[in-house]
Amino acid sequence: MLIISVSVDKISPETYPGLRSWIEELNALRATPVNIVMAVEDDNVMGVMVWEPGHLIYLVVPEAVRQCGAGTFLVKYLLQQSEGTKAWCKVLPSAVDAICFFHKLGWQIQSWYTDIDDRRYFRMTNAVPQSSTIPSEEKQLEAFASSVRIFLSMAGGIY
Repeated sequence: MLIISVSVDKISPETYPGLRSWIEELNALRATPVNIVMAVEDDNVMGVMVWEPGHLIYLVVPEAVRQCGAGTFLVKYLLQQSEGTKAWCKVLPSAVDAICFFHKLGWQIQSWYTDIDDRRYFRMTNAVPQSSTIPSEEKQLEAFASSVRIFLSMAGGIY
């Protein structure tokens, strides 16, 4: 897989007016413009990432090519380009696939916040002091579920 950098002037305002204006708005707020890269394999775009060092702004992998490693490849690229290999991103709580994807990479939910449009987001990061732990009650419930023998006379009812 290859990384191809995309310059803003290559995004046609006629063809992609919303995308071009969104990127221009992002850059208007920053001293250094955001980076846009594509993961490409066999002349096919496998994913697109908008980022700045330490901050994953957007990661999109088309559903048809998910589970091919493009998202992981792009996140690793971001970390290689970021000082200290620590980064963060925002994720909608309803984006369960994204939360699971980042969790598989070792990222954790650090906090949540509400934006100016009253949408809630999780802030996820790989800059965690320790890996997540399983609560003791979950371990106890798992031990209970795997070791208790069930006798119908013990049951309060069958549903």
